[in-house]
Amino acid sequence: MATFVDGTSNTAIFSEWVKGNASGLPTKNGLGMVYKFPNGGLDSNAFAQDFKFNQACQVNLNDTTQQTWSWKGEWWIYCPKIYSHTVLPNRYACSYNDQEQEWGDSRATITAINASSNHPGGINVLFMDGSVRFIKSSVSYQPWFAIATVDGGETVSSDSY
Repeated sequence: MATFVDGTSNTAIFSEWVKGNASGLPTKNGLGMVYKFPNGGLDSNAFAQDFKFNQACQVNLNDTTQQTWSWKGEWWIYCPKIYSHTVLPNRYACSYNDQEQEWGDSRATITAINASSNHPGGINVLFMDGSVRFIKSSVSYQPWFAIATVDGGETVSSDSY
């Protein structure tokens, strides 16, 4: 706990996300689906940040042909590297081309699979101090990213999210 320089009340540890229906493809588009970037996908080194990758992916999603897998949420405890807190909540989840090759790798993130919920307007996030807070889907990137770090030195006001 001493390593949480930003404080336990300013550090997110878990978030909810919409679980996919695992029914195979194609299925209904939505927050439980993971999509591949159009035109064959991109490897994880294509963008400097997950945020930029996901921005580009959101713009280019347009039909069910870009669905990658419908079992989002099945492996939440098996492989914690699947979740990415660098992508804003309640956006469509996108995967890198090389994400399936990275299961045992020590890289920080392999996908841009973000927090999501069926709650209107936001998601619930568990913080290290044990509190749960509702974060608006309209949260801007800076406070969202700040609560993902333990030692970035950011001060996040609750009215920021």
